[in-house]
Amino acid sequence: MGLADGAWRDPLGGAADLRDRRLRLCSPEAIRDDPIRALRAVRFSLDLGLRIDPEAARALRAAAGGLGSASAERVRDEVFRLLALEAPASAVRLLDELACLQAVFPEVDALHGIEQPAPHAYDAWNHTLAVVDGMRTVLRCLAPGGESDGAGDLVLAEARLHLGAYAPALRAHVQGAHTEARPHSSLLVFDALYHDAGKAVTRLVDGRGAVRFLGHEAVSAELAVERARSLRLTGEEVERIGTAIAQHMRPGQLEKAQPISRRSLYRYFRDCGAAGIDVLLLSLADLLGKSTPPVAPERWRMRLTAVRQLLESYFDHPAEHLHPALLVDGDDLMSRLQLGPGPEIGRLLEALREAQAAGEISTREQALDLAAALHHGPPEGPRLRMD
Repeated sequence: MGLADGAWRDPLGGAADLRDRRLRLCSPEAIRDDPIRALRAVRFSLDLGLRIDPEAARALRAAAGGLGSASAERVRDEVFRLLALEAPASAVRLLDELACLQAVFPEVDALHGIEQPAPHAYDAWNHTLAVVDGMRTVLRCLAPGGESDGAGDLVLAEARLHLGAYAPALRAHVQGAHTEARPHSSLLVFDALYHDAGKAVTRLVDGRGAVRFLGHEAVSAELAVERARSLRLTGEEVERIGTAIAQHMRPGQLEKAQPISRRSLYRYFRDCGAAGIDVLLLSLADLLGKSTPPVAPERWRMRLTAVRQLLESYFDHPAEHLHPALLVDGDDLMSRLQLGPGPEIGRLLEALREAQAAGEISTREQALDLAAALHHGPPEGPRLRMD
């Protein structure tokens, strides 16, 4: 479509396609010449509300295998634009329908047909899509106003009630960017997409006939890291993704002991580091994707309560709960315990920091006494007589 001699020309019939909300090939070779256009077609279809023409759909399926020869950087940029859409799960479904999923996210494609036991309402494939939707729901809940709609109103209202005080800080977190092309929110959707990728590898049936996925979170993290590296993500992005997925079950474990102890709060952020907030958001999305909507109110409230306690430590009490200034240093320990430099000093300092974060010690002398006890070990119990 263009302007020539003062008159519009439309040699390919684009105006009619726009009027009919139709996405059509410009030429038979369009997708074959550049398979990346297959990913772009999915994005245009969803972002602009266009129906993919049957001939175009056939061409997209035929060209899907060519995505493997495209540069990793071009594939990365297109798939992260898809993950940034308002309905990323729909994008993943359409990639699957057009035979493109295997080329870009093969580990996710492997989840088709992987059945899951209760309390899961879906198989691994549909659960993954539900968690991707859940992540987008969580992100919308953090947006100014936190609008929600439909049957999930009460669920999201509960989330705003528990997390509202931290919404501005959480918005700043998810709206940050590691690069100009990828906001952090799209990495969170990637976390959701890959959080259970390891279930296709770890599935087993035990002696009682129960389906288990032992260690799936660690395997999922490994697969996600490998995929992130193949897409040429930055080292920081790769590390954040790996940690978020490896730790994504942690909040669900912590919620079982209320209130969460200060020692557990410290250990959580020590282990999760910069990805600690990512893990919390992923855990909320994961719970939303476990059951048919809406999630059971009591389960949702338990998870939100745990998440709020972790956010309180992170945002309101970081110096006290997470990064207390040590009461002693390595020189103090070496002098008191007659030790030389070495890993034992580092081990003791970390143990003292944890005890201080837990509120168990608050003075220099208490720290030195605890270091001495930890170094020498607890007193031996009574020994069994062997004669």
